[in-house]
Amino acid sequence: MADYSTDNLKQSQQFLQAYDKLYSFKNTFYDLLASLEKTLGLTEYLSHISVIQLRNEKHFQAAFHYPNEALSQQQSLLSHKAHLIAKKLKLKTEINCKDFSHILTECGYNDNIRPTTVYPLRFDDYLYGFAALELNEKAINFQQFSTNSLTAVVNILCAYFVKKHAFEQTALQQKVYTSIINGMNNLIYVTDIHTNKILFMNQTMKDRFALKAPEGKICWQVLQQNMSQRCNFCPVSKLLRDPSSNKTIHWEEVNSKTGRIYENHDSLINWFDGSIVHLQQSIDITDSKKAFHDACFDELTNTLTRRAGKELLEKLIKAAHQNCHGFITCMFDINSLKQVNDNYGHSEGDKLIITICQTVKKYLGSGDIFFRLSGDEFIVVFTEHSLQNVKEILQKVLIELKNSAQKNALPYEPSFTYGLLEIQSTSNYSLTDILNRVDETRCGELKKLLPYK
Repeated sequence: MADYSTDNLKQSQQFLQAYDKLYSFKNTFYDLLASLEKTLGLTEYLSHISVIQLRNEKHFQAAFHYPNEALSQQQSLLSHKAHLIAKKLKLKTEINCKDFSHILTECGYNDNIRPTTVYPLRFDDYLYGFAALELNEKAINFQQFSTNSLTAVVNILCAYFVKKHAFEQTALQQKVYTSIINGMNNLIYVTDIHTNKILFMNQTMKDRFALKAPEGKICWQVLQQNMSQRCNFCPVSKLLRDPSSNKTIHWEEVNSKTGRIYENHDSLINWFDGSIVHLQQSIDITDSKKAFHDACFDELTNTLTRRAGKELLEKLIKAAHQNCHGFITCMFDINSLKQVNDNYGHSEGDKLIITICQTVKKYLGSGDIFFRLSGDEFIVVFTEHSLQNVKEILQKVLIELKNSAQKNALPYEPSFTYGLLEIQSTSNYSLTDILNRVDETRCGELKKLLPYK
């Protein structure tokens, strides 16, 4: 009798004055039936409404009864034989009183059976359960209860359980997703783009930042140190300029609260309520950064190691050839390092190396390369200076070292001997060629690496 199409479900709303109760689980099933009774006068024709909610086709999940929540013998049997009734309802739109009596008799129930009709609560071929409607003793048959009213009752019950099922499924999915996200090593949190309030944070991030309940708090107040407003490096503004592009901004941050280095991935996503929110996923790269630094930088001088420096120089050779841009290679070795080690100790020799390297670094540009080739040999590659300019820079370094030694009354003079090699962009050269030929120039004579024929 009942039609479970979407249109009829919507039309049934007119029979329920407080229809919003379908969408609020603060109200119980009993409250819903009470509202229906006021609207349709149910108990004038029906003595009981029993609804069996199914977990699957074989097991019921819960039973709901109105107007008396205490189970009658028949209501108890309904719950016990729910799977048999559900099997029948898979094939039928309804089970009338006669058929239902026959089913109960087959199940071993021989007492007097009240006239009952059972309807499936089914939507999109999914059986959520069934409703058993028991006639009032005064009502002769269901014809006294209008077809529209009966359809409304069944459809509204169906809508309630469709919504309830969807809510339970969403809650289960959210529980699973939250469990997965909380177990991830990444730091994940979501904020409101307007208020900067934290909407969600996974457990990993809560533990790392020592936060118990950060939800509802301003992100920069709990995730940064001594902040009075939104962080000037926050990527939300950039993302909002083009919110439809689904882009992700990647950036690194040294967090002021933890002191750790994070690789951040920021994007805008749709939240559960349909609003657009800010999602940040972060990876703690502090240890990997340190490992990379330890592998690529000399421990004493904090210059690039031989291997890292040669790799960069190799890349520079290819780029210079492609971009028609030459560069100048300088090789220098520290003077009198052995004598300083022998006369004043190796710690003083280390100070000599450090002093020279720190002074050289002051004069280097962002694109220049500086690495330790061996114990007292270093390579400097100047990419942004002319040959004459490089000579002037090296003289300034030597003068500064001499003045510093005099000022500090050192018993020796920090200095180095260097050679320069101008690399033309048209040259056919290799890394080995450059290192060999610049080594030959350390007596002060300038040589040019000409193109091979």
